[in-house]
Amino acid sequence: MSKDIKPFPDNSAFTLLRSLTSRDLQSVLRAASETNSIRYSKTFSEIVEFAAKNDLAKLIPPDVQIKSLLDNTVPAALAALDRATKDGSLEQLTHQFKARAWKDLLVEARDGGGDIARKALVSAMDEYKALYDAGPENKVRAGLNLIALSTLARQLEAPVPISIDRLQLATSVMQSLNQVPQAGRGMNFHTSKAEAYIALNDLGAAEREIGKIIRNPATTAENVAGMIRQFGDVWDLKAGGRGEGIVQALRAVLLKKEYDHATLVPDKVRELAYLPTPSDMQLEVILGPDGPRTFQWYKQGLESALSVGAIRIAGSDTRIGTGFIVRGGDIVPEYGDEPCLLTNSHVMSDDPADHDLSRRPNDSPPLYRDEGEVVFEGAEKGVSYKFSSIRSWTVNTLDATILRFEGTAPAAKSLPFAKRLPLADGKQRVYIIGYPGGGELSYSLENNRLLDHDGPPRGEPVDNPYRRLHYEAATEGGSSGSPVFNGHNWQIVALHHAGGKSIPRLNLKPERWAANEGIWIQSICDAGSIN
Repeated sequence: MSKDIKPFPDNSAFTLLRSLTSRDLQSVLRAASETNSIRYSKTFSEIVEFAAKNDLAKLIPPDVQIKSLLDNTVPAALAALDRATKDGSLEQLTHQFKARAWKDLLVEARDGGGDIARKALVSAMDEYKALYDAGPENKVRAGLNLIALSTLARQLEAPVPISIDRLQLATSVMQSLNQVPQAGRGMNFHTSKAEAYIALNDLGAAEREIGKIIRNPATTAENVAGMIRQFGDVWDLKAGGRGEGIVQALRAVLLKKEYDHATLVPDKVRELAYLPTPSDMQLEVILGPDGPRTFQWYKQGLESALSVGAIRIAGSDTRIGTGFIVRGGDIVPEYGDEPCLLTNSHVMSDDPADHDLSRRPNDSPPLYRDEGEVVFEGAEKGVSYKFSSIRSWTVNTLDATILRFEGTAPAAKSLPFAKRLPLADGKQRVYIIGYPGGGELSYSLENNRLLDHDGPPRGEPVDNPYRRLHYEAATEGGSSGSPVFNGHNWQIVALHHAGGKSIPRLNLKPERWAANEGIWIQSICDAGSIN
C-alpha cells in the first residue's frame, strides 16, 4: 500500500473512513479495536477502502449488517455501527469506532462551530465515557480523550456534557501508566504518557516521552502523522507557545520519514513557513542532538515550496503543469539576477517542433507563451503572472522552457541549483514539489529514492549532452515541470519531465523499468550558456 500522508493538515477522519482491501470480517473487527489509539492503522485503512467499493452484505454473515459502513460520510458509518450493536459481542468495538468517528468529525467541524461541532463533541464524550466505564483495559485511552475533549469544549464555548475533574482523572491515568511493566512500554505507552503529562500541564515531561517515540527506528510516517493529529487537533497544542513547538517539531521529523506522497495545502504551507522556530533545547529533546539541523531542513523545504507555481490557461482555473522560480542568469547568463520561471517545453513552448504531435499522438500540445500564466498560491494568494519572452529546448532534447515575467516579477525567492549529482548508490532520496492536476489547488510532495543517473563521473555515453536521473514512484498528472531537489539541502538537481511503468534504463543498459525521469539541471545550464 502506498504510504500517502496529509500532514498539512492531516484530514484523517474522512481519509480513514474511505480507504481498504481485506475481505476478512475478523480483520474488520481487529482494526476497529485499534481505532481508539492515535496510531494510524494501515490494516484499517485497507479494510475501509474495500468496504467503500464492495457490497459487504455478500461477504460477511447476515447477522452483522454493516453493508453501509461507508457511504463516504461519517454519519453513515455511525448508523451502520448502531445496527452492528445487535450482536452483543460487538458492543465495545462499536463504542471504540464511534468514539473515534465522532472525535474526527469534531476536528473537521470545530472551526465552523455550530450545531455539528457541538453534536460531535457530546457524542464523542458519551462514547468515550461508555468505554471508560466498560473496563480497566480502556481507562487510559478513554480517560485521556475525555480530558482532551473537555479542553476543546471550553475553547468552543460549549457546555461539557460530562462532569470531569481533569486533574483527578489525569492523575489516575498516570498512576495506571506507571504500573505498566517495562516489557509493555512500547510506542502507545509513551504516547499515552505524553498525553497524560499534557493533561497535567507538564509539557517538558511530555516532550521527553515524545522524544522516545521519535528516536525509535520503528516509528513510521503514519505514527508521526497520528501524533500530529492528536496533539495538534485534539489537544490543540498548535494554538501557540511551547505546545506549538511540539507540533512543529513533529512536522519536521515527518518529512524525514519514509513515505511516497504528501499533500501540502498552500495556505498551510505559508502559515507554517513563517511560524517562529522552536528553541534549540526543545528541538533537541524531541528530535535528538541533530534536532535544530533537522528543523532547519524542514523550514528550507517549506520556503522552497513557496517558489513553486501552478501553470494554467490564462484567465481560468485549468492547471496543466508546474513551474518554479530560478535566477535567470543561472541558465541564460545574460538574464543576470532576473527571476524567471522554469518548466517543461511540453507544458509551454512557442517552438513549432513541440507543437508537432506526429511523433507523440497521445500527447496534448503545450501552451503558447501568451496563452498561459502562473500562480504562486503558497506565496501570494490570488495573484497571477504572465510572460514577456520565452526560450525553449524541445521535448526531444531537454524538454525545458525558461520564461521571463511580464512586469513585476514574483517576490518568492529563486531556487538554488546543485552543482553535482547525488551518488547513484540506491540509497539517496530526492524530493519533488508540484501541483497535481484536478481537485483543489495543493502542493504534491513526492519522497523518492534515486535509482540511477547518467551524469558524471561514470555516466554513459560520456558525451551525452542530455543527462537524466531516474527515481522511484509515479507522480500525479500536473507534476510536469516540477523541481527535483536533493535530499540534504533542498538544492535542485533536475527538472521533472516524465515517468512510466516501462521506460528504458540509463547508461546503455538494455532493461526497462518503472521510474520517473528528470533532466539534470546542469545539462540545462550548459545549453543555456550557448548563445
